[in-house]
Amino acid sequence: QIHPGSWRNHSPAVFQRFGRDKGFDIPTRTDYATALKPLLDCVGLERDLTVILFTLDETSYSRELAPLAGVYPALKLGPAWWFHDSPEGMRRPSHPMLANAQPQPEPLPPVSLKGLFADYISAKKLVGKAKETESRWK
Repeated sequence: QIHPGSWRNHSPAVFQRFGRDKGFDIPTRTDYATALKPLLDCVGLERDLTVILFTLDETSYSRELAPLAGVYPALKLGPAWWFHDSPEGMRRPSHPMLANAQPQPEPLPPVSLKGLFADYISAKKLVGKAKETESRWK
């Protein structure tokens, strides 16, 4: 697991008084494509390795992270957990990467070539060209 783009425990006073993970993790700008390139050059194409990347910056999903995860089999994306740690984040209907996702259509049934050919011949009969078409395809 990798958690890039986070300035952990941003407030020294809160960290000193309460310890780590008390809500002072701040998103930072991260050039994911550049920062992850050395790692992905080494292991990104490994199909039996999983590298899960969690980030605070949900705007980076569609711009950089989804395209990277789409081409490197080892890279998987976790949720932008900082946004899901809030009531508004928990009420969201879906992850930002899924906002534009479309359901896959049902596959079409197989087409009979014999039936397709019969339809083709019938169409040719309508214009008086069935005999030459039939003889060419037999």
